[in-house]
Amino acid sequence: MIATTALFGLDTDIVVSVTAPDHHGRAVDHVSALAERLDRTVNRARPSAEVFALDHAAAQPVMVSSLLDQLIIEALFFEDLTDGATRAVRRSDAPDYRYLPGLTFSASSAGMTSAVSSPIPVWHRVQIGRGTVTVPNEVRLELLATARAVLADQASAHLAEHLGCGVMVRVGNLAATAGASPEGGWDCGFPGMDDLLPEGMAVARVTAADHRSLPVAPDDVPPQSFLECVSVVAESAALAQAAGLRSHVDPAAAAHWLAAQGLTARIETSDSDVVQVGRVPATGHALAA
Repeated sequence: MIATTALFGLDTDIVVSVTAPDHHGRAVDHVSALAERLDRTVNRARPSAEVFALDHAAAQPVMVSSLLDQLIIEALFFEDLTDGATRAVRRSDAPDYRYLPGLTFSASSAGMTSAVSSPIPVWHRVQIGRGTVTVPNEVRLELLATARAVLADQASAHLAEHLGCGVMVRVGNLAATAGASPEGGWDCGFPGMDDLLPEGMAVARVTAADHRSLPVAPDDVPPQSFLECVSVVAESAALAQAAGLRSHVDPAAAAHWLAAQGLTARIETSDSDVVQVGRVPATGHALAA
């Protein structure tokens, strides 16, 4: 028997499911408490959120909580993996012209040549070390999506270990599982997700609307996508979410990139075509086709 409760946190719906109803109350309490901690840390809808300390620091080092430190490290990792597709680190409305692309000229016997130098990626400008974080004035951290993935991944793993049962934590369009799954796997309830999710796996369903709603600098063009939806199965909700966003950024190479990462995915195009990458395994890792 599976016990399930719906909550709300991090500006989205949260669903907690366990295979041991006797432990259900403890599971809900843990998820609710962690969601509240994450919300107080990064949700910009809360004027008192810790993340604002980085905005107001004028590019000076700030001592942050271990939770915010962890979230920033997670965000930077997936920004680098996806070449900035997650938009967790973006330009602010105070541009630094030192980082704009530069055009240089050089003369040789072959004649005049020109070259464009690329700016330093925005996620490489954040400095972390010795318990402090330094965020330049032209950089802004948007960590709410990162927090949702961390909630799904960490809460499911923690509860499975401490309660000794199967757990699925669904946060918005993400779901992560841990512990022994119900017979056949977990039904995450996402449209188009026909396969049951095995234990220890996670899924993210990233729609074109999700991609368009990513935060951008005031002078940036909002992101567009030729894909309707990308559903990715991975070993963590954070990886699945990042891979889904990366697919929207480069639709033509999405299937190849996902397969190269060993991920399973369902890509729905705006023309109603469906591309399947790999398959959802019964247990263990996702298998590329």
